[in-house]
Amino acid sequence: MEKKGKTVKRLSAKEANEELLLKMFLGRSGTLRAPVLIGKTWAMAGFEEDTYKELLQ
Repeated sequence: MEKKGKTVKRLSAKEANEELLLKMFLGRSGTLRAPVLIGKTWAMAGFEEDTYKELLQ
């Protein structure tokens, strides 16, 4: 998942390839975007309170 502005992008495992994930999780300078949360079956970059609540339940 990626949060940019008011948009949350959700990808299935089939959609998530290395190039796309790097684009979503790395900033313009090539460093990891903050915040990043990683779970057993998901990862999220950016902050969106409702999505955090959903993922952390």
